[in-house]
Amino acid sequence: MAELDLAPSKIDIGQLAWTYWQSHDSEHGITDFLHSQLNHLIGTGNSVEPKDVVLYGFGRIGRLLARLLVEKSGPGYPLRLRAIVVRGGKEGDLEKRASLLRRDSVHGPFNGSITVDETRNALIANGNFIQVIYANNPTEVDYTSMAFTMP
Repeated sequence: MAELDLAPSKIDIGQLAWTYWQSHDSEHGITDFLHSQLNHLIGTGNSVEPKDVVLYGFGRIGRLLARLLVEKSGPGYPLRLRAIVVRGGKEGDLEKRASLLRRDSVHGPFNGSITVDETRNALIANGNFIQVIYANNPTEVDYTSMAFTMP
């Protein structure tokens, strides 16, 4: 499988092995079997270009969405958290928001690392750069002018 040009996907290796064991014949090897079973994934590579997501609000639901987007981010996932819009911040605001993201009374601790980048007004969660934008109203933010490139 490592030699095949597979698209990002989830493959049940146990089910694949069981199917191979059930249908194994001496004429066709494992390579032919993998090609027949995974043909729809071969040659498509990393064709999924993720869409940038900006969350407005960082309350309980916003933090839950942020956790899910960060945990699932990576090659092949169609969404990428780029920014969070929140109301005006005071001193220590980023650290407070990072702390709220790290621990949740219902969902438990965050699965990974979260650091604060004070100079760029950002959180870095599992390597994902998340810009924190301060605005009192969503209409105050010109999302089209945002350049969400990794610094």
